[in-house]
Amino acid sequence: MTKIHPFLQKFGLQNLSPESRFIGFVVLGFGVVAIISVLLLAFGGINSNKENKAPKRHMLAQELIEKPAELIPLKRNDLFFDRNKNFDPVKMNGNWQAAIGKYTAVLQVDKNVFQIILASPDPLASRRYSVGTYKALEDIIMLNPRLDWPAPKSESKRVKYERLTTSPYPVIALYKGGDQMLWQNAPQSEGRVAAPYKSPLMLTEKVDVITWKRLKE
Repeated sequence: MTKIHPFLQKFGLQNLSPESRFIGFVVLGFGVVAIISVLLLAFGGINSNKENKAPKRHMLAQELIEKPAELIPLKRNDLFFDRNKNFDPVKMNGNWQAAIGKYTAVLQVDKNVFQIILASPDPLASRRYSVGTYKALEDIIMLNPRLDWPAPKSESKRVKYERLTTSPYPVIALYKGGDQMLWQNAPQSEGRVAAPYKSPLMLTEKVDVITWKRLKE
């Protein structure tokens, strides 16, 4: 009995004539070649994609190095007046007024409670306000808005109020003469408090120092 090769049995070629078997081998060979070609194209495509993506990542990193100011805010460490760490917060008690860009601002301080109102020259625009308590650390005043306290009241029903901010914000304070007080945003170099890059009091205005003038009672 003629021994049949396992390869012929596996692919069902044992009953075919020698000519048919040859054709079967050829067809099978083409199939294997086609599969190998597909795999090569697939792996080649993956490698090609990696090669195409690599330059883009490199270019992006290069952009970050060449343009750091547009993507990473620079820390602001400048001071606009000499600091006096013997600042007496008790002297803040009373009413103060200042011009912050286009806004007219009023500050009211009573013991450790403060209220700030910013009024726009547009009578229909909402007024911005901040009300809460504060703590003093040398010449640093940390203003802590109280979200559970109501907004200021106005006699006119057309006047609306919006919160200036819901987060605490520090200022550096300095008395100038007997009736003026200077405020500026705490610099980023001040590590004892978390200072925003720009104070919410001056966020929309090109102002670095607020000059408060005491109002006579």
